[in-house]
Amino acid sequence: FVQGYDQGSTSLVSRAELEALPWLMIEALIAEPVLQIGAKGAFGRLKAEAALAMVERKAHWIRVNHEKVTRLAS
Repeated sequence: FVQGYDQGSTSLVSRAELEALPWLMIEALIAEPVLQIGAKGAFGRLKAEAALAMVERKAHWIRVNHEKVTRLAS
């Protein structure tokens, strides 16, 4: 993603933007299923409880590994 952005942009992704990336990933991870869970009680084939448990696991992993995620993106 970052390499593609850098190739198509006139400016490179800044260090601050790279450091914000894990937190933006968590935000997107939480925001994505909200409407579907609210409307249908499910996210795709996952019932709300299972979907939220998955979001929690993945958000926790990103939070714990945010430095690794930032390093891999740079």
